Amino acid sequence: MSKAPTGSTQDVAKPLSLAGALRTTTQPVAERTGFWWTLRDLFQRRSAQIGGLIVLTLVLLALLAPWIAPYDPYAINVKDRLQPPSLTYPFGTDDLGRDLFSRVIYGARTTIQTGVVVVFIAASLGSLIGLISGYYGGLVDLIIMRVIDIMLAFPYILLALAIVATLGPSFQNTLIAIGIASVPSWAR
Repeated sequence: MSKAPTGSTQDVAKPLSLAGALRTTTQPVAERTGFWWTLRDLFQRRSAQIGGLIVLTLVLLALLAPWIAPYDPYAINVKDRLQPPSLTYPFGTDDLGRDLFSRVIYGARTTIQTGVVVVFIAASLGSLIGLISGYYGGLVDLIIMRVIDIMLAFPYILLALAIVATLGPSFQNTLIAIGIASVPSWAR
């Protein structure tokens, strides 16, 4: 009967370190972090490439709308109303005879402007409020977070409508209202 060897270091498996097990490249970890590495890794994914191409196409269409749109998006042409999609009208026409393709291209300008302005307002105000709350802490943090909780208790659209009702009806006031209504999620 043979005995199992005891105390032999050759038979005992050494545990791997977590850093060694997770490292897949020979580059140091510090060199693979940061904005540019993250951006490079993101655009190596097929879905990010397709999404980026779609966003770039929409931005270019919006910027070049006056030169790309085949018709004036506001021109009424009653004799061509409710036309189906064709070579003349790629998306067809509406009930007033306006070209839908031209209206979509010009509408992209408003949509992109809305998204950029709203995110800028919400991110800047929300981040500032969150930074103040985190920096001072204590009673200041408690008061700020309770105000944010009150804002979160109201439905988003109701809060935006109340702000628009206070500021008055206009496109700029609507952007401000949507931005302010989005602040609590950024401040949190």
